[in-house]
Amino acid sequence: DLFPEGVNLIETLPNGYRLNRYLNVITDLSCFRDYTRLAREESDPDAKVGYLQKAIDLYRGDIYVSGDCGDRIGLALTSKYSRIYQNIIEEFCSIHFRQRHYDVVHRVAAEALCRGHNDPDIYYWVVMSLFALKRNVSAEQHLNIACQSLDDDSSAWLRNRVQMGFKKCI
Repeated sequence: DLFPEGVNLIETLPNGYRLNRYLNVITDLSCFRDYTRLAREESDPDAKVGYLQKAIDLYRGDIYVSGDCGDRIGLALTSKYSRIYQNIIEEFCSIHFRQRHYDVVHRVAAEALCRGHNDPDIYYWVVMSLFALKRNVSAEQHLNIACQSLDDDSSAWLRNRVQMGFKKCI
């Protein structure tokens, strides 16, 4: 009853399925892609972080893919959008750190860690925001915790990046 007779929500194509583009169905995933595209195209840092924040707010973690699609497709989609999310967090934190919004950097990076993104770039922003907020003991503790949870190469990379970032801040 939602669509005119003969119009389907899902179209069958020779190589798969898609939402009927003539129905203009808007999904969280399509909005997420739009916000990331707009952020990439934006040169004004304030407008850029606005788009990035909207994308961050939409991100809920792994994409649900039915078992009918196969594990490879599900893993590929989950991996793709996880990387996009990590890149968004990196750029968002970088801009806010330059603007000296250290509390925002800490909140967003810490939330990303809570979502299970065990990524050295995200740990970097948690640690650097704590140093910038003059919470040096907490920053050192978080750095040690991060290095224990990362592999040796990532741990060494993180320590080096923090050391270089710390020198720039002084």
